Amino acid sequence: MSTIPGGKKTAIVKDGRRKIHSTFDDGTELVEEFDIRSNELVIRKWKKQSVLTTCEADWEYEVGEAPTVTNPLARGPIMRESSSMPKVVRLDQPDYFYWEVRNMRHEHSVYSVSAEDNMIVIRTSNKKYFKRIPLPDMERMKLSLNGNELAASWDSAKGTTYRIRYRKPPQVLAIEAAARKQREAASQGREQREGDVECPQQ
Repeated sequence: MSTIPGGKKTAIVKDGRRKIHSTFDDGTELVEEFDIRSNELVIRKWKKQSVLTTCEADWEYEVGEAPTVTNPLARGPIMRESSSMPKVVRLDQPDYFYWEVRNMRHEHSVYSVSAEDNMIVIRTSNKKYFKRIPLPDMERMKLSLNGNELAASWDSAKGTTYRIRYRKPPQVLAIEAAARKQREAASQGREQREGDVECPQQ
């Protein structure tokens, strides 16, 4: 059901999504959320235990966007990211890894994107912006990036959003297809209902 092997997995249908929770031997937790209708990955987030502190670790989002914290009783100080600062959000598409880089304020012509040292690199010719973006899916499979599979464009409706796509290689597509079949098999023959608990294959 998940493209991430290992760990003890449980799954539940909630809020129109199939949520798969994985717990690994070292205490690391992984949560993946898939849209019930489209079967597309909406959220992938990790929580890694630290031996240096007793405080509970925060979730780190690999795919999707963390919700804005507005509860004044939430643990720790509320950190608000400036709405004008560039922000990288990774989303997912069936055939592409996809990112939106928001709040890009410089002239479109100065931006370029490339694959360097197995990371995606965004830079401007005026040296006002530089960003390295890892691609954990490829790292986990020990696959190298190919700059020829990169494409970038500007969102016509949001002139400050730079969109980057990287075509998924056949190895990634095959693993995602197998996981998709497992999710479909888990719900085959019955209607998906809120709160349904499923038993993923290990």
